[in-house]
Amino acid sequence: MDLEWVKSQWKRADLEGKQVEFSLLRDGVIHSGIGDFWVLENPEGLLAVDVHVDMPGSHSGNRQQVLHHLSQNGADRIRKHPDTSVADFLLK
Repeated sequence: MDLEWVKSQWKRADLEGKQVEFSLLRDGVIHSGIGDFWVLENPEGLLAVDVHVDMPGSHSGNRQQVLHHLSQNGADRIRKHPDTSVADFLLK
């Protein structure tokens, strides 16, 4: 898998491990919920930003991890959440 490096107004330290309320279109389906940012930074200061979601699996007790890789458009839509009791950031 190739990483998609994006420019962002945010630094890696601003986003890494922080909760995000998101709504993303993926394969023609809207995925929404609460996840965590997983972020890498390259030497040029560009970021590879993923939204990590831990979801119930197909069997009880199983968990499934889903990663949503953000494009430049997605990274540009990251905002501080207006209600920090919900999440740190908003991505809609």
